[in-house]
Amino acid sequence: MRPLIGITANYTDNGGPFRELGIGAPGQRWDLLPEDYIRAVERAGGLPVILPLTDPETALALAGRMDGIVFSGGSDLDPSLYGESPIEGANPPQAARDAHELPLLRAVLKGAQPLLCVCRGCQLLNAALGGTLYQDLEKAGLPPHSAAGRPLGQAAHRARVLPGTLLEQLVGAAEIPVNSFHHQAVKSPAPGVRIAAVDTDCEKVVEAIELPSRPAFTLGVQWHPEALVGSEPSSLAIWQGFLRAAGR
Repeated sequence: MRPLIGITANYTDNGGPFRELGIGAPGQRWDLLPEDYIRAVERAGGLPVILPLTDPETALALAGRMDGIVFSGGSDLDPSLYGESPIEGANPPQAARDAHELPLLRAVLKGAQPLLCVCRGCQLLNAALGGTLYQDLEKAGLPPHSAAGRPLGQAAHRARVLPGTLLEQLVGAAEIPVNSFHHQAVKSPAPGVRIAAVDTDCEKVVEAIELPSRPAFTLGVQWHPEALVGSEPSSLAIWQGFLRAAGR
């Protein structure tokens, strides 16, 4: 049977993004997910299931039926989750999503389900375990990584894969092409978190993290491999490896 893969949803309470089409109402809440995640899971051999923001009991019950969990990209985390105050000009966090996903992630980490964390999800993984983030790479004096105007399905730069990591096993290469749609990144890895990849042009910018002490597949990536499965074999290999783990 094809593994069931739960994917956390984005969230909005402003009536949804389709108001110009006459769909949605002021104040209506929407759970949303880009199609890229759906197609990546399908292409790698899984059945995608969108995990909505809901009450903790329902969220845990639904996640518990999945063979693997993906924490998707989205808005910035509240800096208080990693012990900081917002810097000037910080993007407003989504309190509802933070409050939903943080306990869900911690519960998943205690279990044996394979876990893939993408962009915001990678940052959430580090913060949940006690690590910190750069709130803004440029303001921290590091190269910008938000490739505005570039197609999401197009690689923007390369990442160096550290030897001996799960990521190296998956992609079988020392460097891989990645896209870049983030302005934050892991600053201090949490205890037990291992850096798996860094930007080739600036090694202070972490591109992937792992949790070697957890027996189950656990990988966080700062780029969006779901958008590169049709063009970059390394990103497809990540999804295929994740689905293999979910199918065991």
